[in-house]
Amino acid sequence: MYFKIKLTVVKPIFTILLLLVFANDIISQHSHIDLCEVTKKAILNQSVDTVDQLLQIKDTSKITKMERAELLSFKAWLWLKINEDNLDKKSSLKGQILTQAYRDFTLAINEVEDENEKLIFEYHRYSILESYKPKYKDYTSDLNRLKAHGYKKDKLGLGLVAVAKYDGDIWLGGELALFSGYAPLYTLRDSDGTTVAKNRVAVSASMLTLGYYRNLNTDYGDYSISLVRIEAPLFIDLFKLGYIKDSNKNHWYYRPEIGVGYSILQLSLGYNFFFKKEGTEDLANVFTTLRGKYIF
Repeated sequence: MYFKIKLTVVKPIFTILLLLVFANDIISQHSHIDLCEVTKKAILNQSVDTVDQLLQIKDTSKITKMERAELLSFKAWLWLKINEDNLDKKSSLKGQILTQAYRDFTLAINEVEDENEKLIFEYHRYSILESYKPKYKDYTSDLNRLKAHGYKKDKLGLGLVAVAKYDGDIWLGGELALFSGYAPLYTLRDSDGTTVAKNRVAVSASMLTLGYYRNLNTDYGDYSISLVRIEAPLFIDLFKLGYIKDSNKNHWYYRPEIGVGYSILQLSLGYNFFFKKEGTEDLANVFTTLRGKYIF
């Protein structure tokens, strides 16, 4: 994925270095033209003119079809970065900028004939333009083709979580995360089995999570709210408050949890800090929790 980095007239040196690294992800290391040098110059000058000059060359002995495709793909990416300020606004320029980027990505795909090479540039187009669906005409077809080769799309929506908790007693319940996101593991491979792209670490997080758990041995109920938490690859929840309700009163607590997460599963260790000790003698402080999340 290519991250949106805000470009300003006076650019910090680390921003330029990051852009150079991302550009290197598009440009091949095996070109007989020094494309990396061209891309560095284009980034530092914040201009696609250098790229356009090379694209004017028609002699295939000087610039191959693959190199042309790489330059077109890079040009589309850099064009969006240069004009990023206008993409955040509802202006006529936004449509023109996206149309130009889409055109260059499409030209890059059409430049190569091998289906495996096309997959590379389709991935570039999708990963950069997916957030601009109205101007991205091939969104559905690109996504379906990438999925057929092993790609898995990030998910964002409501999170429904099944919960099992153990503190000497067993508690079962569920959680509803009003804002939840998940970037799954995947390996995108071409028809020869060569890896095109992969996500090696699944990442998951949620905000505003409401929970209810029931003790199977008593009539106690546990109600909680978590403001924000990381769920994978590490599980960290430091912003949870709630109360345990017994037949007599509510026992309020602060409950941090830490643990690990893999894919949609999370295992954590937590501790109840009760605001008042009175009446909590039968309630455990330390507990373990197993969760499974589904986003819809």
